[in-house]
Amino acid sequence: MAFLAMAVSSQALVSREASCCFGITAYGGPSGIVGTLGDGQLRIGGQEPPAHLCTDGNGGFIDEQGRGCIVTPPTGQIQRTLLTSHSHDGGSTFYSCPTEDHGARNIYTQPLENEPKCVPIWMLADGCHPACPENTWTSTVTAPCTTSTVAPPAYTPAPPAPAPPAPPAPKACPLDLPPTVEFPHMIIHVDSSRPDQALGNFFNGTASSTVSSIFNFDFPSSLADKTCHMVFTLPTQDQLETSAFELGGQQTFTLSYLAEVATKETTYNNAPKEDDILKSFTITPSTAVTISEREGCSAGSARSFRLDAVGDSYINYFQDFNPCPIGLYVMPS
Repeated sequence: MAFLAMAVSSQALVSREASCCFGITAYGGPSGIVGTLGDGQLRIGGQEPPAHLCTDGNGGFIDEQGRGCIVTPPTGQIQRTLLTSHSHDGGSTFYSCPTEDHGARNIYTQPLENEPKCVPIWMLADGCHPACPENTWTSTVTAPCTTSTVAPPAYTPAPPAPAPPAPPAPKACPLDLPPTVEFPHMIIHVDSSRPDQALGNFFNGTASSTVSSIFNFDFPSSLADKTCHMVFTLPTQDQLETSAFELGGQQTFTLSYLAEVATKETTYNNAPKEDDILKSFTITPSTAVTISEREGCSAGSARSFRLDAVGDSYINYFQDFNPCPIGLYVMPS
């Protein structure tokens, strides 16, 4: 191969007819003694014994078993084989590419496709001498064999890739819940298209042209000296970890305070009457709307509140306090 031909000729120790024997050292990216597998593959960084080659007197190369060297198509992998030797187009740059064998790297005349970890290397004969008596193969060349050393070519590593830009800071939630927050303990749906059917308890809040949601809150006696703020919060979809929502139409809704507490048996027809409309509000993603404030927080009692859609407004969401919280909450202060 060309790297061997170049290395040997540069040392100018023997004629074409004489036999020159040598080991191989790789320089560049991963460096070190070049070893050989039993099947002829040349490797760097593995546990294989060092490769030893000799010229065959005809411009080719053989190993201690008389096998020559080739470049295996289509990858350009370098191997010893019983076939005749091949050249590397007169070039001196080779490539080492990783294998799946504990950090070892195979040697190629060209980088492998779709393998970004291939790096350029140069390979030199680390000792070249007339064949020793009786074809003795050793890892160290001794007298009367002569040795010569060739300086490795300069290798300049590629500059490091620029660091990726820092990810954008996450958007703040429209509402952070305090430890004292009150959650709805029951969400009941009523449907004007099924006025006498009790639909029971749900985990999602819904309001449309036919469906309303009733939220039950239980206020402990410890809130007697507090002021309670009722807030509806709606993050953007990408801020939700375990919830989701649908929002459409005018996006306008009313929240009413009911005169009595609803139960699982509540239907559209028997639902408690409105005691007061607390607020009509429009909700958009990434907002939190304060609906009402009540001193004393109705401490020691349960209260029901109904969410209704205005016109073609529609909302359906999973009530959830995970980041970011979504839905109806009461925050004492």
